[in-house]
Amino acid sequence: MHPNPKVTFRQKMKEKAIALLSGKPADISRPESPKSTSTQEACILFRKLPLEIRLQIYADTVGSQGRPLHILASDYRKIRRLAHWECHEVDQDVPMWQHDCLFHLENKKIVYRQLYVRSNSNLLPLLLTCRLIYAEALKSLYSENIFEFQSSKTLLAFRSGIPQPQWKSLRTVHLWTVFTGPLVSGHDYNFPPERFPRWLDACRALQEIHTLQSLHVDLIFQPDRYANQEYNQQDVLLEVLESLNCIKAARFCVKTNVGVPESVITQLLPLHYTISAEKLPWSKEPDDYFF
Repeated sequence: MHPNPKVTFRQKMKEKAIALLSGKPADISRPESPKSTSTQEACILFRKLPLEIRLQIYADTVGSQGRPLHILASDYRKIRRLAHWECHEVDQDVPMWQHDCLFHLENKKIVYRQLYVRSNSNLLPLLLTCRLIYAEALKSLYSENIFEFQSSKTLLAFRSGIPQPQWKSLRTVHLWTVFTGPLVSGHDYNFPPERFPRWLDACRALQEIHTLQSLHVDLIFQPDRYANQEYNQQDVLLEVLESLNCIKAARFCVKTNVGVPESVITQLLPLHYTISAEKLPWSKEPDDYFF
């Protein structure tokens, strides 16, 4: 039977006090606490199945099986800062950022269906089963899912919320954002529009992922209807697209809602991604862009 740690500690302190009063040395080493963790070697998962099979089980369990995870972020301190929303609209023939499961339009204004940041899937219970499963399955949680980010602000919030090894385990990323008029500086404004310094930080963050398999970026350029300032759209296109050239992925495609002039593409060479121009309206109002 293990000795009571509290009783042993009190006894040691009593011996120390007596020794100090009598001038004699005392043994003041801390008692050894009983071990409360198990090696879990008896678990049938580890005894019977090789690591390759276990990794496949983890991938099938914590992976979204082709369903994107919309990453949600909030600045409100009283609610959850980050969450994910497992998408169930993969068969819709619309861009990912138009999925009804995330938000919809009311009077041409975005209305989020998830008013409070919360998650709708149970990807974590397996990892919390035991520490050995956590250690083996954690990488699969990030490498086997499709992460969709609304703006660089959400991407950077997610990046700062997880350790660097997990961030570098991402394999599939979708990012969409909006630039309105001249490039705007500053970090402390709501989205949209995209803030250019924050956009540069997001590009640098994606550059850290050296084994990125698929990166899809949707860029929407719109004149700011409230600004009187004229701007050169070609200069804006060049700066935004040039920032992406530092990122490398096995499959890397960029879609814009405006045509990119040949003169801009020439200045971007050599390109590390494919670029195409498409009309990117909301699916519910095909004749109108979403702002």
